[in-house]
Parts: sequence; C-alpha cells; structure tokens
Amino acid sequence: MSLSDKPARSAMALAFLLAAPESTSWAEATFSYSKGANDVVLEYSRTPAELVAEDKTTSATVYGDGTVVIHFPEIHVRAGDYFTTLAPNELDQLLEDVVNAGVLEFSATEVEAMQQTTVDQTGIGFYISDPDLTTFELSLEINQAEGKAALAKATQTIELSGLQANARHFSQITQLTQLAAIERQMLELIRYAQLTPLRQKAQQ
Repeated sequence: MSLSDKPARSAMALAFLLAAPESTSWAEATFSYSKGANDVVLEYSRTPAELVAEDKTTSATVYGDGTVVIHFPEIHVRAGDYFTTLAPNELDQLLEDVVNAGVLEFSATEVEAMQQTTVDQTGIGFYISDPDLTTFELSLEINQAEGKAALAKATQTIELSGLQANARHFSQITQLTQLAAIERQMLELIRYAQLTPLRQKAQQ
C-alpha cells in the first residue's frame, strides 16, 4: 500500500476502522502478530501539507520478522528506501507500546467530541495552517482474556492532521497525547536507526 497516495484532510480529520468484535475489551486482552517476512504489522507515515511534490511522505513499514523499511521522500537529503532490523524483543516492545497507547481503541468520535467540549467551555477556537498528515496502520491478532472469546483479528487505521499541535493544545485528551507520543517514538526510529539502502537487502 502506498501511503503517499492518501489525500490531505482538514485540521482534525480522522478515519477510523476497527475490524474486530464490538465486545472486544482490549484492556483484558493479549496480542500476538504474524512473524512472516512479508507480513506488515505496523505502518507509519507523515506527509507535510505545505510542500508541493509528488513524493513528500516519510514512512516506516514494520514487518513481522523485525524488518523496518523506511522511505525518505525526494526532497529529503537521504531520499530513497532503507531498512533496519529490530530484534524480537525490540519489536515486541514497540508493538506493546502502540497497544498500551490505545491505538486499537482510538475513537475519532470521542476525540472530536472532547475537542468540541473544550472549545465550547473556553470559547477559544483552534486552527492549524497546513498541518502534516499522520497515518498509522496496525494489524495484530488479539487473544481475549481466558474464558472469553477466541482469537480475533484487529486492524486499525488512523489518519490525523496536525497530531502534535493538537496534542499540545488539547493536552487533557489522553487519546491524542498518547498517539502523539507514539509518533515521536516512530520518528526517533526513523531518524536514529542504523539504516542500510534497501537495494542491498535484495542482494542478500
């Protein structure tokens, strides 16, 4: 899937998809994931709205075997595709952090309602000019608590414009601040991981 093809949204546009039973209680569940080299378990991307370029999205695609493919757009000094590899415990920790941050439970309706309540109470509106578009896509297998429902497939897609600015302005909304923290974690991985050109992986 090419995340760079996704359209820009308004300052708080969110897309929500949860393909799992409505009765699922993530707080009482454990998760696992496919460990195949071709199985994507997490995708993250960030697209600046103000840039006029066909290729302007920075992305990280995490596979079940720990491979992380990172794309830098043509405007970046490191333009191109690279990869790094997470150890099993590092991948487990990353996905655990994502789950614990409530990514599977993220609700656009709840967030928008809390934002509107804050605006109504304070009388102060909030607008972001040319916000970056952040996208998360997560695919896990959920094992609910013992004695309850069996394995369920859980996928979540979130698209949110101006995530960091919204999280700072609406700092009382935990869903926003936790998601913003996960984005910063992904950006650290992109910026500081030891990267190898992807073409070298194909030669291995």
